[in-house]
Amino acid sequence: MNFGGVADSDTTVADAFATAKGVVTGNTLTVTGHIGATVDPAQTEQRIVNPDLLATAVARRDILAVPGPLAPSVNGTYSSSLEFLGTTFTATYVFNDPAVAQVANSSFLGERMMAWQVVDIAGNRQGLTIAERGEPGGPGVGGCPNGPLQSGPPAPSNVVAVNVAGGVKLTWTPATAIAGTPAITGYRVHAVSQTVSATSEQVEIGKRIANPAATGTTITGLLATDTYNLEVVSVSSVGQTFPPEVTQPVTDVIPPTVSASPPGGSYAVAQNVTLSANEAGSQIYYTTDGTDPALLDVLSPTATPYTGAIPIAANTTLTYVAFDPAGNVSLIGQGIYTITNTPVPATPAFTATNVGVGSVTLNWSDPDPSITGYDVQIYNGAGTAKIGTPLATTATALTISAPDVTADTPYQFTVLAKNANGSSPESAKVGPLTPWARSLPTQVPTRPSSARPRPAR
Repeated sequence: MNFGGVADSDTTVADAFATAKGVVTGNTLTVTGHIGATVDPAQTEQRIVNPDLLATAVARRDILAVPGPLAPSVNGTYSSSLEFLGTTFTATYVFNDPAVAQVANSSFLGERMMAWQVVDIAGNRQGLTIAERGEPGGPGVGGCPNGPLQSGPPAPSNVVAVNVAGGVKLTWTPATAIAGTPAITGYRVHAVSQTVSATSEQVEIGKRIANPAATGTTITGLLATDTYNLEVVSVSSVGQTFPPEVTQPVTDVIPPTVSASPPGGSYAVAQNVTLSANEAGSQIYYTTDGTDPALLDVLSPTATPYTGAIPIAANTTLTYVAFDPAGNVSLIGQGIYTITNTPVPATPAFTATNVGVGSVTLNWSDPDPSITGYDVQIYNGAGTAKIGTPLATTATALTISAPDVTADTPYQFTVLAKNANGSSPESAKVGPLTPWARSLPTQVPTRPSSARPRPAR
């Protein structure tokens, strides 16, 4: 490294690296490799990085072996040593649980050998070389951005966490793998305590979900006296989401609301009815026989979970209810659908408009002989809010006078047609139209001032 043309320092790549994948025997994992004569063994470490270890008793994303005999880790979940013989090093890890040894040995990031070039006067190690066996590349190490086969998957969306009896319930929308990347195989969820111990540790409690279509889980075993951050990641064969999707649990006592579109009514043709709740992660259930899908928070045996639009091709009473992630239950909603299988009229179109003193005249034409009437809806000048209820008429011309409209105030209008089978959609809005406040003054003729008076008789 040069400053102003003067050499200040340099770094030499250390001759140390793992030469083979680890070997597991029972609860013991060993990693072997090469260390050159120019490398100081005292300034080395061997590490294995695997985010899967977070969900084990290790509760960290890596394990570490430093020069010396077997010594326990900080949390006592394994012991490790790093020993040298000539140009060979051996890192040994002895785990309390043999299953954790297998997890540690499945690292896709490879086994790392780390060596420092010097130690400065303050005792800080300088000039680090990180050698990864099977190094996958990546910013700061391989020097190349990750390709699609080396990138963690996207996180699930709409993650919601709520406090429930005995823990925290999470819901989410399943993630979709990016094109060209490995399929998502499941999720990991961790509740991370916000309390930091005297040894700078935080408790984590989590779950693995081996189902890419999963939409949630419940984490139990949390302390009521502690607070937690909830971390959710997707998992694929190349890793997991980074950074994780993080949220905090909330206490929800407000029931959700649920609605149907289109609402109940008479329709000329079959309808596909969609149900939606105002809270993400809510579960919706329905029946089509008029019975209630739930009694308080207990589901009826005939209730069907809502998964998509409900086809209604005959007269049907649709009843529905929603449960939010906290278990709050909505009011029961109902729509009565009548399917006539006969046509409704087409939407009429305005042909002319006229404004007058405190009035607006609208004209339209529609030759359909089945029409029995029209509804005219008044909107504000921006066309964003309805004013009053629709005005019904049986004529093809309508004059609207105060108090329906106010002078010097702009309005927009729509019209729809009705027959025995139902109503057409509303027409496109016309306007803004502004009625006058008063009529123009009447001109009174006057005699010119130069005219001679007529003589009296």
